[in-house]
Amino acid sequence: MVWIAGSVLLGSPVMEQQAVLPHCGPGEEPDQNRTECTECTEGYYSTLCSGQCELCPAGSYCPYRRMSQPLLCPVGQYTDVAGQTLCKSCNGSVTCRGTAVQARSRTDLQLGQRNRMPLSCPPGTHRDGEGPGCDVCPQGFYCLEGTSGRPRSQFLCPQGYYCEEGTAVPHGSPCPAGTAGGQLGQTSRAACKRCSEGRYCPAGSAGPGLLCARGRYCPAGTVVEIVCPQGTFTPHQGALSVKDCLKCPAGFYCPEGTSDPLPCQPGTFNPLDGQDALEDCRPCYPGKACTQVALKAPDVDCMPGFVCPPGTARPNNPANACPPGTLSNRTDLTDRSQCQQCPARFACLRGTGGIQRPPLSCFAGHYCPAGTMFPTQYKCLAGTWSERSGLESESECRPCPRGWYCLAGVGAPSGRCSSGHYCPEGTMYGTQFPCPRGTYSTKIGNDGREDCVVCPEGYYCKEGTSKPTPCPPTTYRQIKGGQRPEDCSVCPAGYFCPHSATVNPRVCGTGSYSDEGSDECLPCLPGHYCSDETTSEEAMLRVMVCPAGFLCSQGLDREPQRSAVLCPIGFYCPGGGVVSDYP
Repeated sequence: MVWIAGSVLLGSPVMEQQAVLPHCGPGEEPDQNRTECTECTEGYYSTLCSGQCELCPAGSYCPYRRMSQPLLCPVGQYTDVAGQTLCKSCNGSVTCRGTAVQARSRTDLQLGQRNRMPLSCPPGTHRDGEGPGCDVCPQGFYCLEGTSGRPRSQFLCPQGYYCEEGTAVPHGSPCPAGTAGGQLGQTSRAACKRCSEGRYCPAGSAGPGLLCARGRYCPAGTVVEIVCPQGTFTPHQGALSVKDCLKCPAGFYCPEGTSDPLPCQPGTFNPLDGQDALEDCRPCYPGKACTQVALKAPDVDCMPGFVCPPGTARPNNPANACPPGTLSNRTDLTDRSQCQQCPARFACLRGTGGIQRPPLSCFAGHYCPAGTMFPTQYKCLAGTWSERSGLESESECRPCPRGWYCLAGVGAPSGRCSSGHYCPEGTMYGTQFPCPRGTYSTKIGNDGREDCVVCPEGYYCKEGTSKPTPCPPTTYRQIKGGQRPEDCSVCPAGYFCPHSATVNPRVCGTGSYSDEGSDECLPCLPGHYCSDETTSEEAMLRVMVCPAGFLCSQGLDREPQRSAVLCPIGFYCPGGGVVSDYP
């Protein structure tokens, strides 16, 4: 291995071996796996070139983790064992001074041999000039590790702290709690002044201290703010004494340390000063309402139509309204059972009472006994009506007039009686009373059965008929009062009924015939004769057969003997024949 200025030559076996190690900085060393760097613990240090943590040598101390140089013990202190984190006091011993000098020299020699580099001054010292020695940091300043030259204004001890000779860090010696340092560069604890009134000073406080918060007070020398007692408050900062804690006003309460009094909520009030708990806010009196915050007394009476139990926040709370069917004109009710029953002829909705919400008069077509909840609760029955409002009982509803019908709950008759029907007094709906079978009526507004007319000939009338139904073709009806289709008679044989509503069937006439239920007559068949006006098919086929020796063609309208139509010469005519096929 070749050393040059404390370093290893490139290309040496050692350098090649170290090339694979992690690059650890001052105050660090590789871990056991040599993959990561770990900090040196208290009592150890490592430099940039050492590569591992070593015990802090005698004559010095290592109070922090990750130290890159040991700190020399100040004058009057020593360590005689390696790995120390604090120096011991010499108590004026000559031997101690010799030991300290030897230890310091030995430390400097060890560090110089190990590092082969110029040493920086440890914390709490500085190098004044280019000499090899380090001087103790002057009072009023702090000297970080490696400080060169006499410390200047940027290293003055900060406010709230003091720096005795040899101070290494700016915040090492705070002014004690209850005091404050108002200037830079304080040199001793004596420079820390007592905390001012209205302020508090934890350790290290600067200037006059921290302003005392609202709800607290701070006498001179206060370390921790003192909270105002229960029932008092302070609305401003910087209170000096308990006398600055004001008594809590009525309508509010003030727990310990209150800055702003807490108001009593709606539904409660507080008439007294100096109260300290929510429970001191009293429930609003029965029959009253407390509608605002911070009330000293209830502010409104209960509204008519409502009740106000203790703790009511609204004089017209829907949950506290008098139930439907009741009312109240009073303003001091506390329970809904105190609401009065609604009077007859009126209806009381929820919350009825007073001039703003009086009872409602019962609607026309309805009646309202005592305790009615809404004006349409009780309807006049179907078949009755009333144009008047404010009825008390069902008996006051009038019967529906003749010729009209009345649905339930109407203030006027609902309508005229339907055609085909009649409506006596008290009719409930327009088709309640139909005209009986065999009668009809085309008019509306009939008021009695006598207004229904008998069904005419050629028609039939079912129940409730407004227009008679004609008997269909092939049928007829000669008398009035037909009630159903079966009352229309079938047209008889020898007649025909070609149209609907036939009253008298029409005769076929001679030379024609028909069967029953016919709407037309047919010519008499060949070989037969139809000499009657009303020849039936059966009579033609069985009775009116052409006799032997005569010729009967289609539509023959008289007996053959009178027609002089004899069988032609050269032929013969058997009975019922038309023309003989044989000569």
